[in-house]
Amino acid sequence: MSKTKSEQKKDPDQNENSDDVPMPLTSHLGELRKRLVRIIIVILVVFVGATVVEMELDQPILSAFRAPLDARNVPLVFLELTEPFFTYLRIGLYAAIFLSFPYLLGQIWLFVRPALFSKERKAVWPFILLSYPLFVGGGLFGYFVVIPLGYDFFLGFENKFTLPSLSMASYLSLTIHLLFAFGLVFELPTVSFILTRLGLINA
Repeated sequence: MSKTKSEQKKDPDQNENSDDVPMPLTSHLGELRKRLVRIIIVILVVFVGATVVEMELDQPILSAFRAPLDARNVPLVFLELTEPFFTYLRIGLYAAIFLSFPYLLGQIWLFVRPALFSKERKAVWPFILLSYPLFVGGGLFGYFVVIPLGYDFFLGFENKFTLPSLSMASYLSLTIHLLFAFGLVFELPTVSFILTRLGLINA
């Protein structure tokens, strides 16, 4: 049976959000729990795999991060007995989050999509689609351009009185933070685009 004109006026947004079916709070919490469990399982599996690869295959990830130091023959040292082990675990965790990020975004999208209006979906979808490539692009820019130039500059202060002695943990933290920062910077155009589409800021 078709709705009357008065009923249609009461529900102006219904056609814009056909998936918006009322659900009790327990159903929402159950759906959230299901998504979180899937994300944790995927991250855990990738974490174990990445950590084993890093420990058993001559440190492929740490070796890639160490490239700017190799150009100046600067070794990495560890200052505490457990530092190498926990550094490998951190590398595995970072790699797991990075590699699992597309899956994480997909699960977040599947959870929030039913609650969004058509206009909001169209505004958010470009962010879901482009956020990972842009983040990777920012990280690659930092890795291939900024980090080699920056590290070479700071290592240039080496002289006959001072020699660089960089610990594994501190070097990894600095490098990861820089890559993450440049990844976020490359996300800004997408965020600005979404806010403009939603009418929150003016173009």
